[in-house]
Formats: sequence, C-alpha cells, structure tokens
Amino acid sequence: MIRKITTVIIYRSLIIWLFILFRVSLLTASGLTSLSHETMLALYDFRFHHADSLIHIMEETSTDHYLPHLTRANYYWWRIISENPGLDLQQFYISNLNNAENIIRQMVKDKQYDYADVFHFINLYALRARLDLINGEYTKALMHMKNCVDFIGLALGREQIHENFYLTSGLYNYMTEYGSRRYPFFRLYILMYPKGNMKLGISQLETAAKSQDLVLQTEARYFLMKIFLELEQDHQKALEHAGWLATKYPGNLIYLYHYHELLSVNNQEAKANAIRKLYFERIKSNTHLSSVQRQYLEGLL
Repeated sequence: MIRKITTVIIYRSLIIWLFILFRVSLLTASGLTSLSHETMLALYDFRFHHADSLIHIMEETSTDHYLPHLTRANYYWWRIISENPGLDLQQFYISNLNNAENIIRQMVKDKQYDYADVFHFINLYALRARLDLINGEYTKALMHMKNCVDFIGLALGREQIHENFYLTSGLYNYMTEYGSRRYPFFRLYILMYPKGNMKLGISQLETAAKSQDLVLQTEARYFLMKIFLELEQDHQKALEHAGWLATKYPGNLIYLYHYHELLSVNNQEAKANAIRKLYFERIKSNTHLSSVQRQYLEGLL
C-alpha cells in the first residue's frame, strides 16, 4: 500500500515538473507573448489574482526580458484606475516601467529589436504619460509622449506588416489632428512630426477593433468608446463599443461603469437601472477585489 502511494506521489511530481518545464520552455519563445496576452485578458475581466500568478511565472523565468516588467506595469495600472491609489502603488508601477525601459534602451543601443518590440516600446512611454496626466504633470507627459512619438515614426505606414500598429497609428493620427485643432500651442509642438489625420485615425482604430487578436481588439474598442464619448460626442457609437466591452468582460467594473453612463446618456433608463444593480452585485461577488477597490468602485455610481 505504502509503495503504491509512493509511486503515485512520484508520478504526480513528475507531471508537475514536466508542466513547469513546458511553461518555461514556452517562455523562451513566443510563449512569453502568449502569457502576457493571457494576463491582459485576466486583467480586462478583473481577475487580479490570476493575472498576478501568471506574471510571477514570467518574472521567475524571464527577468532579462522587458515584457514581464511591462505586463506587471499594466497590472498596477488596472489597480490604479480601480481604486484610490497611494504613492506606493504608483511607485511599483513606475519601478516596473523603469526596469522595462532600461532593457529597452540597451536593445535600441544594440539595434536588437523588431516591429513587435517597437509596439511595446510605444506602449511603455504611453503608460508613462498616462500616469503623468492623471497627476497633472503635463510637462513630464509631453516628454514621455515625445519618446512615444519617436517610436511611432517607425510604425506609421507599416500597419499591414504588423497589425498592432493599426492601434498606435490610429491613436496618433486622430489625436495629433484633434490636438492641433483644439489647442493652438500643440500645433507648434507637433510641427516636427508627421501630420495627423482624424478620419484615417478612426478608420485604423476600427480595423484594429476587428482583429482576431483579442487584446488588440479590446484596446481599440476601449479607445473608440472614449473618443466617441468624450471628443466626438457620438454617444450611440460610444454605446456600441461600451456594450461590447461590458459583455465580453463581465467582471470589469470600469467597462460596466461606462456602459451604465452611456445607457443613461442615450436615455435608456430602464436598462441603465438594471446595469446599475448588476454593477453592485458584481462588486460583491468578485473575490479578486480588495476592500479598497470595493470602496472606490462603489463610490463611482
């Protein structure tokens, strides 16, 4: 009996080790990107514990790659926008971006990068600028956006080569023309950069929103929702994207908040009230949320 139990334990241990070795071998190749994608999908659905465990695998096996640090920064970003962040949370966010940037700078110096890397380089500086804008540090945000735009210059016109560029080029084209129309000082700032095109930008974002890559599709739909809601004032189109996000990621309270907001704006009060009720139910049922997150999210509605 004891021998049989020992055999079973050894067998199970071998299975576990084979699984770990399999995951590690994947991380040395395209599996690192796949695991980052899996983490982002978990974050979109507010499954923070699962996302954290996936990032731990990346960090333990690929510390010399920028992607674990960048993915961890995305984790902290979702924490920041779903609670009242203290300085410690922001410092963790910045620290991971610093780690990613140090690795990226060496890659650029050695000229050891491809178009997939360029997309992540753009993302790095965009993430830096996001926090600066939240904190009202506009000068720092412009500095990081300059670095961001420098890499966007390598992406413009290459959207068919690397699909993710439909997102970055779309945002650049739309926001550059919008900014030059809305803010005269911005017009002078961007004179040295390629001219934007709002119509093309929307078209490129809509192309990204039709991608088979779910992370790319989600990011594009989120930005389209924000553009139509806050800049274009086309609340019906914004509602379409908000509805997709809320349906695809039922655990995401930020998406559900925007969906409720747009239902109200579009005079769909009965449905908005139902979503409001669902919103509070999902806060209570989500075991991944901290007490700080629950309190913050409850205060949004």
